[in-house]
Amino acid sequence: EDADGFAAKLTIGEGNVFDGCISAYNADDGWDLFAKVETGSIGKVTIKNSVAFRNGYLFDDDGNMIKAGNGNGFKMGGANLSGHHVLINSISFGNKAKSIDSNSCPDIEAYNSTSFENGASNVAFYTSSSANKNTAFAAEGIISYAKENVNSENLSPLGTQDTSKYLGATNYYYTGSGYANSEGTLVQDDWFKDLDLNAYLAAGIVKQADGRYTIGNLTRNEDGTINMNGFLELTEKAPADAGARMTGTPSAVIEVRETVEPADYTALDAAFEKAAKLLNEIDYSESDYEPAKTAYDRLDALYQQAV
Repeated sequence: EDADGFAAKLTIGEGNVFDGCISAYNADDGWDLFAKVETGSIGKVTIKNSVAFRNGYLFDDDGNMIKAGNGNGFKMGGANLSGHHVLINSISFGNKAKSIDSNSCPDIEAYNSTSFENGASNVAFYTSSSANKNTAFAAEGIISYAKENVNSENLSPLGTQDTSKYLGATNYYYTGSGYANSEGTLVQDDWFKDLDLNAYLAAGIVKQADGRYTIGNLTRNEDGTINMNGFLELTEKAPADAGARMTGTPSAVIEVRETVEPADYTALDAAFEKAAKLLNEIDYSESDYEPAKTAYDRLDALYQQAV
């Protein structure tokens, strides 16, 4: 029950970026950016142009879908530690639990993303007041929506948090009577080409003739970008500054050469020959540290030149 799709957590460094990735049917979370007190905050992670769905569910031996672990789509923190992780132009739907989840991280950011029909809050910004006096959540262009699994958002600011940073007119959250922005504009069905989640998932997981897998009706374009095939795709009636539109950086074509030229070790061999000569010049009977130290430094310098 602890198997995440992408587990960028615990001790990772700076600069990790997920672009155009799909995480589905993982026992635990789609993305897990968990941090713990013992090792401190992890490096900032950016997730963009990606999709998380049906996490927290597995198929048993008879092919029946069963509930498994936590089941969050984008879990973006842990242990109340700062992370400044960023979600951009991504979609999360049909997960067992939350969609965009700070998981106690006090300063995640989310932009132009869509959350639909998740088992718990579509958007959850929260942390512990005993660990953090202030939060610094930010969000723009978020569309939270549901037809059946209607759940309240968890928006819990603390201290100096400027709530306008995530409650602006471009964000649409559940208000108790519908999904609306700060000006009262409600999300409408006709903002989307297709909202039939059950039909979308009915296709299951299928290996295609070209070796690629389709999950539900989710496929990839020839350039590697994600194709939602109508599901949750926005129409011209949707606001231009809200929700996700699957674009992104096309997958790179990696050319593998048939032959690899051997490395030229001439310079390295010459460096070691000089180093050996220098070491032979030292009179070790004097037990003098300085000549050995000088030889070592010169050896290191020669090595650096060689490589």
